[in-house]
Amino acid sequence: MLHRLSLLLLLCVTGSATAGIAVGEPMPAWQAHDAQGAPFEFVSGARERPVVVVFWATYCHYCKQLMTELSKLTDEMGAKRPDVYAVAVYEHPGADPIAALRQRGHDFTPVLEADAVAQRFGVQGTPALYFVDRSGKVRYHRMGVAQPGQVAEELRTLLDEDALSRH
Repeated sequence: MLHRLSLLLLLCVTGSATAGIAVGEPMPAWQAHDAQGAPFEFVSGARERPVVVVFWATYCHYCKQLMTELSKLTDEMGAKRPDVYAVAVYEHPGADPIAALRQRGHDFTPVLEADAVAQRFGVQGTPALYFVDRSGKVRYHRMGVAQPGQVAEELRTLLDEDALSRH
């Protein structure tokens, strides 16, 4: 049991600092499934609003912290909020990401069965996060744990910059 718990904790906090899509590159298109099990496709390119893509798992304590921060940030933003895709990855059998999002009060677009997407992006553990501006370019990328409030502050700055660039 201790070995399994250690393995889950390791998966939750580790990640590759060099893998993934680099800042400044366009976010590539990818496919997974939506909350109803239907095919979901993230299409790269120009968008109405910026996008946050967060790779998470129901068992990950750090994901809970990060997603709570994201919820607070998006609530503060109101109509200017980014679209947030909560991409559930590396779940154990029986996990219910949709129920977890609902219970935690997160108003994010759930994306399921996305392990292949995570692997393609170099996501080895959770949480992992990408901020994509309205032009479709990755402006921020983080894998692993951050100090409480740090990610929200960095995203707030990027959202402000994105709003300024629009005028």
